[in-house]
Amino acid sequence: MPQISRNNALMAAIKRRPVLWAGLLMVLAIFLRSFVTGQFGRIGIDGDDVMRLVQIRDYLDGQSWFNTDQLRLGGPAGTDMHWSRLVDLPIILLTSFFDIFTDRETALTLAISIWPPLTAGLFIFAMAKVARYYSGGVKDASLQTVLAFTLILLAFFVIQFFRFEPGAIDHHNIQMGLVALAMAGALDPKARFFTHFLSGLAVALSIAIGTEVYLFGAVICSYVALNWFIKGDAARRVTQGYGLGLSLGLLGTFFATISPSDYSIIKCDSLSLIVISAGCAGGFGLALATQFANGRGAKSRYLAGGVIALICLIIFALQAPQCMANPLSDLPEDVTRLWLNEVQEARPLWDIQSDWLAIIPLTLGPALLAIFVLARQLKRDANWSSRWLVLFLLISATALSIYQIRFNIFSYVFGLVPLAAWTAELYSRGKAKAMQSETGSNVAYIGALALSVPLVWLLPASLAKSSGGSESNATAAQVAACYSDEVMAGLNTLPKGRIASTSNGGSEILYHTGHSALSGNYHRNIAGISAQIRLATSEPAKAHDILREMSVDYLHFCKTSPETQTLIDENKDGLYARLRRGEAPDYLSQILLLEDGGVLIYKVRAAR
Repeated sequence: MPQISRNNALMAAIKRRPVLWAGLLMVLAIFLRSFVTGQFGRIGIDGDDVMRLVQIRDYLDGQSWFNTDQLRLGGPAGTDMHWSRLVDLPIILLTSFFDIFTDRETALTLAISIWPPLTAGLFIFAMAKVARYYSGGVKDASLQTVLAFTLILLAFFVIQFFRFEPGAIDHHNIQMGLVALAMAGALDPKARFFTHFLSGLAVALSIAIGTEVYLFGAVICSYVALNWFIKGDAARRVTQGYGLGLSLGLLGTFFATISPSDYSIIKCDSLSLIVISAGCAGGFGLALATQFANGRGAKSRYLAGGVIALICLIIFALQAPQCMANPLSDLPEDVTRLWLNEVQEARPLWDIQSDWLAIIPLTLGPALLAIFVLARQLKRDANWSSRWLVLFLLISATALSIYQIRFNIFSYVFGLVPLAAWTAELYSRGKAKAMQSETGSNVAYIGALALSVPLVWLLPASLAKSSGGSESNATAAQVAACYSDEVMAGLNTLPKGRIASTSNGGSEILYHTGHSALSGNYHRNIAGISAQIRLATSEPAKAHDILREMSVDYLHFCKTSPETQTLIDENKDGLYARLRRGEAPDYLSQILLLEDGGVLIYKVRAAR
């Protein structure tokens, strides 16, 4: 009997808090998967994860909170990374806590392993809120059914998505959670001040973390304003809540993360005066406008909204017109052609070079299906509703994904709940028909559920790889060999200096060694990337001038790197091409031969 009572109590607790228990199980599954794969305790697979850890170590070693420059990247002056300390803060706090019980390196390892799965918890909570608020207008399906299918899709997504696994410490996971939280707050059907304040605050934090979400923040802001235009005084309080949350959040993060000496500096790719000016003008302006236009009719609301939009436009036009353009459009021609165009995630969908059979279905499949499903749901409900916000966000994310494939994850974030609601509707209808007739069927929802899982859209690519091999896996193995443990151990035997290598090696060199790196995959490192390209493609005499100009001590040359081959193809008489033929100039002295001769390390001599 006591055992039965405990089981009943557990089932009752699960029914009362299904999201809590489901979220705990998913987070535990992420940890379990990481233990099985050996990922727990290791840094993430993305180069940005590695660089983030380098930045955190620098802070723990005494670098200023306000100084995010990477002093070991680029030339002698280093590189201004523009990364937000907000992303570092949770890991720093966790490290400080674990440091009480163990040494700092172990504490840091625990921190980078624990934090990413916790961001999955935030994301699950926010998406469950979206499902609760969204389900009010779902036909033929209860809240519990919509929520259940939302949790199922979330489980398929978060457990296998590498951004939530231990070591994935870059900003993408927390930014996804904040964007989902912002969407949830703006969808609140009870129109509460606090939830909209939280939505504005979440938008402010996500904007402060990175520019990727600027458009989504603008869409949510526009929706809140449009909602006030349409509903008038009924939406006054929530509009004020959102505006205040956005403005106070931007101000708080600005003063908390920006040095007083940099307050007046305009930066287009990070939090700076231009973002604060426009954001606060829009947020505080919207909150004040609702007071001004209170009870004055629709024309006053439209006039106030137009004035606010004009003020924001003037701020941009006067303070930073350059910020209205693509920040990557002014790169040198050789950097654009030989570096940026080789970065797969920055490519438009119509110009991807490899794995198109995986990328195109994964990018467009769930997104277009969700748009179709959501459009049908809105057609049934022609009245203005919060579902329009989900559609606006989904369309904007899909458009960005076509422009740059790295945005495709957001299209699924915005489309997950509509897909879950669609599956729930099919399930409920099939169940009702099956109960009414013995010949009824209740299997249609299984197909809908399958199409709502991103991994299913990778099936064509999986079949192709099983029959023809994987070019991308082979390329990844070639790159990994260039910066293997053997290579890093060899570099660590050398006196500290600046190493010239292809851009893929920058973060690895900084993380695994005490050396500096000339080039890395970061757009603020254009001087280093450009110097690396020029020395690799220039004739030996000119290359030597560049090596001395950038104070390079060692040259890392990897024969198997696709990036190396691209630079060789650029000039068959350039330095890299000559090294490939074994024709090293006299100012380079080979000191290490690693990876069975695939990696050569040269010492740069002081004179010719």
